[in-house]
Amino acid sequence: SRYAVGLGIRILEDAIEEYGQGEELLRKYAQYSSIPIVSMAHDKYHPCQGLADLMGLQEHLGEVKDKKSTMMWGYSSMVRSWSSVQENILLLPRYGMNFTLAYPEGFDLDPEVIAQAKKNAEASGAKFEITHDRFEAVKGAQVVYARNWMNKVGIIG
Repeated sequence: SRYAVGLGIRILEDAIEEYGQGEELLRKYAQYSSIPIVSMAHDKYHPCQGLADLMGLQEHLGEVKDKKSTMMWGYSSMVRSWSSVQENILLLPRYGMNFTLAYPEGFDLDPEVIAQAKKNAEASGAKFEITHDRFEAVKGAQVVYARNWMNKVGIIG
């Protein structure tokens, strides 16, 4: 008999050897599981966090289409992975939310994720912009989200 109806798994960065292996590992768990596997985060994406952020924005703003969200890199003593940031840049433009990503030089995210975020924005009629000017980034924004993430050296090695 079953003792669970689903299994949430979070794969922390120290559990994998190379960036991008988290998704592959989750799929292996799912292959051998008789119950659904829910991604609670891995090195590349954080789907539950993205959905929670979207829900919070919808509760606060109502319709998010044509609203502007700025996610900007902010200092923290705790260095975080790319997963939450990448999830938001993929998800929010799909709902028509204009999205500006602001960060200092050297903190670029996964180029494949950036390319997909641009496609998602284009498909919904939203704007997706990247800037290194934090003052320009916040102009016209209804939401500003400060988030720390590591540079490529911390992710890719």
